[in-house]
Amino acid sequence: MGHLNDVERVFSYRLLRVSRNDPTPLPGFEQEDFVRAAGFDRYSLHDLVSEFEFLRKANTIAIEHITDEAMDRRGTASGYPVSTRALIYMLVGHVDHHMASLHEKYLPFAVTV
Repeated sequence: MGHLNDVERVFSYRLLRVSRNDPTPLPGFEQEDFVRAAGFDRYSLHDLVSEFEFLRKANTIAIEHITDEAMDRRGTASGYPVSTRALIYMLVGHVDHHMASLHEKYLPFAVTV
């Protein structure tokens, strides 16, 4: 959950910069280093989930106000060209990826009551 919050922040920052037509190339980040440095074991699951809900709500509001012109803007992130539209898909897709992984790896073995 902490990793999801980190990536939500990084991707939303990229989204802001690209949608605002900032041509500065944006660096990548090492997710494992982020997780190691964060100390997520000191957070409650409730706090992590609440944090994600607030981050996602803020991103949803921002995305709703992106103009058609800004949607097609392009920038560079992690050394690759990327559009505002693609960054929105990445925000959603990253969470979907982890949810699918969770369902495939752990939930098939969960006992239902």
